[in-house]
Amino acid sequence: MREQGGLIGVPHPFDRLRGSMGRNEALEALLGLVDWVEGYNARVLGGSGNEQAALFAHDHGLPAVAVSDAHSTLEVGVAYTTLTGDPSTAAGLLAALPSAELVTGRATYFARLVTPIAKLVQRSRGNGRVSGGQGR
Repeated sequence: MREQGGLIGVPHPFDRLRGSMGRNEALEALLGLVDWVEGYNARVLGGSGNEQAALFAHDHGLPAVAVSDAHSTLEVGVAYTTLTGDPSTAAGLLAALPSAELVTGRATYFARLVTPIAKLVQRSRGNGRVSGGQGR
């Protein structure tokens, strides 16, 4: 994948409410393949998922990033990562990640309610999740 210019990261690895790799050996098996770990996710609720992710990144010498994981415009920019250098290419981003600064924040509970309400509205209209094989 890196030959094509892509970087590989691990999103919310210890989130107890969403799909998480932190509960099995798969995360350890990926160590030689990943370039960064999501060390802070503004949507991780409760628990110590963000702390565990940041510690995991640190312990394994991987850069951590912070993300809003925005599901609505109300959440955009709640958490983010600042970089120095030129992250416009894979090589530039990889060089900038070790000096990344994580800016953390949390979306309001109102903003978090928008996502499930929007899903309910869409499902009531008959617009469910599209699988990879449909619509091609």
